[in-house]
Amino acid sequence: MSSMHGATSFIFSTARRTPVSLPQSTAAKAYVAAGADCVSPFGLRDTSVIAALVKAVGAPVNVTGRAGMPDAAALEKIGVARITVASAPTLVAMSSIQKLAAELRATGGFEMLTGTFRHPDAQKLFQTKG
Repeated sequence: MSSMHGATSFIFSTARRTPVSLPQSTAAKAYVAAGADCVSPFGLRDTSVIAALVKAVGAPVNVTGRAGMPDAAALEKIGVARITVASAPTLVAMSSIQKLAAELRATGGFEMLTGTFRHPDAQKLFQTKG
């Protein structure tokens, strides 16, 4: 369990390709009964499985958004309370760096260092709002 801002949530892992089983929903219900405000079943991707868990648990369900999943509106429609992308943005950035390094190694050139996001754009990210 983890606690943040007075809320207690339970995070558990589920099999990705199996339907919500009695033990999964029973475990989630048990944690809610013990005081968890929400559950976060990592690994669920199938909309029907997520919807079944939302209905079975009777508490907010948080999921991890991944490529190939339904969009946020579809997940909200079936009752998902929160979506995280977890480490996915970091992995996307690391993938780009890996491609850049391979290109530098293969060609020795610097043409791949062009991009639409420029230094001033990065500086704007750190400006105070208001």
